[in-house]
Amino acid sequence: MQIDHVIKRGGSNQTFEPDKIKKSISQAIINAGLKDNPLSGKLSRQVISYLEENLVDESQITTDDIRSAVNIVLLDNDFPEVAKIYFKTRGKKMDKQAQAPIGVKKITKRDGSVVDFDKNKVFNAVYKAGQASGEYGHDEAHKLADIVTSVVEHKFSQSTVPSVEEIQDIIEIILIQSNWARTAKHFILYREQRKNIRLEKGKEVTSEEVKKLQEENVTLSKQAKLIINNSTNFDELGRIIFLDRYSIKDKREDIALGDLVIVITKEDRKYPKKDLGIIQEMLPGDKARLRMLTGVYADKQNNFEFVQDIFKCDKPRESINDAHRRIAKAVASVEEGEDKKSKFFEEFFEALQKKYIQPGGRIMTGANVDQHGNYTSNLTLFNCYVLPSPLDSRKAIVKDSLHQMVEVMSRGGGVGMSLSALRPRYAYVKGVHGKSSGSVSWAGLFSYATGLIEQGGSRRGALMLMQWDWHPDVIEFIASKTAAGQIENANISVMVSDDFMDAVKNNREWNLEFPDYENPAYSDIYDNTWKGDLHAWKAAGYPTKVYKTVKARDLWEKLVASAHASAEPGVVFMERYNKMSNSHYFNQVICTNPCGEQGLPGWGVCNLGHLYLASFAREVGQDDLGPTYDMDWDELKKAARTLTRFLDNVIDLTPYHFQENEDNQKNERRVGG
Repeated sequence: MQIDHVIKRGGSNQTFEPDKIKKSISQAIINAGLKDNPLSGKLSRQVISYLEENLVDESQITTDDIRSAVNIVLLDNDFPEVAKIYFKTRGKKMDKQAQAPIGVKKITKRDGSVVDFDKNKVFNAVYKAGQASGEYGHDEAHKLADIVTSVVEHKFSQSTVPSVEEIQDIIEIILIQSNWARTAKHFILYREQRKNIRLEKGKEVTSEEVKKLQEENVTLSKQAKLIINNSTNFDELGRIIFLDRYSIKDKREDIALGDLVIVITKEDRKYPKKDLGIIQEMLPGDKARLRMLTGVYADKQNNFEFVQDIFKCDKPRESINDAHRRIAKAVASVEEGEDKKSKFFEEFFEALQKKYIQPGGRIMTGANVDQHGNYTSNLTLFNCYVLPSPLDSRKAIVKDSLHQMVEVMSRGGGVGMSLSALRPRYAYVKGVHGKSSGSVSWAGLFSYATGLIEQGGSRRGALMLMQWDWHPDVIEFIASKTAAGQIENANISVMVSDDFMDAVKNNREWNLEFPDYENPAYSDIYDNTWKGDLHAWKAAGYPTKVYKTVKARDLWEKLVASAHASAEPGVVFMERYNKMSNSHYFNQVICTNPCGEQGLPGWGVCNLGHLYLASFAREVGQDDLGPTYDMDWDELKKAARTLTRFLDNVIDLTPYHFQENEDNQKNERRVGG
């Protein structure tokens, strides 16, 4: 290995000059009262040999590495006094700060985050080094830790935040000056080993894809190489989806030659086709010529070329590995204490990298914290919400429910709600002496607003609308998506009761009914208590009005025929949901999320994550059909615990835009999906 340059503490490069090493060693030898010639030359050659033999990457050698190598060589050659003087000389050069008031409160970690200065960590470092060398024990370690802490507090002002490296420098100095030479050597070697491990972990391996592109003389920027080299966890489609949905993006104005971008290759208002390409040329009219990596244009027939408007390209800032690191760091940030933060960062990151766990899309997109551990976005980390049923008034529908829905969707959450509390079509409206347009017409309003969110944001709005089987509008609701322009941006489902299924089974008639709010004796009760639960209304002895009676089987067949023809409406057995819910007695499930996989109470949220079961299959042999597999149950158990803690942390990390959501989720702490 040939050393050409070294990195200074400020990050700048300087030419590597072996004579400077010899000169500094010579000065320390003379100051120690020893004869130099030819000792400094011999020792400086040993320092260079140590650097060449022990450091991972010549391009990453720092002035701190040189300092450590000098100390190791001096201690190896039994020159502790020379090492002590060398450290003192170097300390004067490094510390040009004025002495300031005592009281270092924070330190900067290697990842840039700022944490509390913890004296216990100094003690642990000093104690472990002493144990490794066998030179001292618990009591001496406490004395040394006190000295280190005192030096730190006097060396740095209250407004200065020292780095971990600077604290470790001081530990080295104190060990050498306290004549614990063997321990100092152990500590220096430990630091070097940890640095090499970090370099190996962060060292970029050139992927076969990048090698092939370079052989074809395709222009690749640093960003493109970084993302391709560090996004090998998934297949082609998985990589496109991940980078498109979850990677943080740069501004389009920052797109440059050689950059990897996600580009629209087929236009569609709802589902545009997207692929990966490399910018090869900027063209007039804000267009670009791309060398395509995926999709129909990535073949010889198209010369791997595609031309598209720049504004239809997105430049990802993160590789898949980078995104996993961001997410793990954010979710671990709510743990108490730096040790737990570090432990669970490693655990979460490993589980993500191994494809053991897959958090919900909102977590993947939004989970991010700054160097102080503060959440950096207003995006929700919950994929979806269930809002309380809109109450039966214009104010409640428009001012409350519509507003709540738009707020949730604008921050990336999908919404589910039941329309069963809304009076049916043609029902009397006392305030305007007119008739209601019905619950299905209001469904159209919610659907239309969802379409606006789709157009205004980077993610399509998602909405689930539900109606009970007893509601007088249920027949119109079942057919609502067959009418063009009525409900185009929502999924719909009918909530089916046990009584209705019993009526279908026995071919009985079925009443479509609603509370008799026109009855003067019950109008105030209706206004104050009606929330869409007909069973509770009847159980309280309140009257209903039957709008129509139908054969239960006829209604069931309409529902089945529509679902068979167009996949909607869905069927949700809501009574069964609540019978199986362990919180039904205080927080009833009233609707599902837009995808229908999770029933929730009003103000409930989906805190989603899943396990990749295929990742736990281990090949154990062969049979006539091919490989045979066993499940690694121990790894699966461990991953299930990891995912549970991960999602529980999300509850405390995510922002809440309505107090009701926070109260509901922190009372129940629902996880999974």
